Amino acid sequence: MAAGSLVSNPELVPTAQSPADRFPLVGRVREPARTSATGGTKPVSATPPTPQPSNPPPPDFLSEEDLEDADDILRTHAPMRIATVNCTCGAAYPCTDVQWARLITQVAEAGR
Repeated sequence: MAAGSLVSNPELVPTAQSPADRFPLVGRVREPARTSATGGTKPVSATPPTPQPSNPPPPDFLSEEDLEDADDILRTHAPMRIATVNCTCGAAYPCTDVQWARLITQVAEAGR
């Protein structure tokens, strides 16, 4: 160890590094961009995108009959919208209080 040195291992002494060594992602070369007709920029790609098939073939474990059955089920079991009415107390209408009140008024009218 050198006289007056505070570090016992010279490999642990920080050395001056360039910004590229400390931050490897900063300053990377990006793909060139081109300006589109609308004024936006799009990255230039080396290969054009491959078109995706519009209707991929069904998996091997499905038969044509299975697909026809599934279509029939989806057609006959269509969703149905059902409206429910709630009382102002939050319960389904008629709530127990309304049922009680109707019973009382019906009994009173029948007794007249």
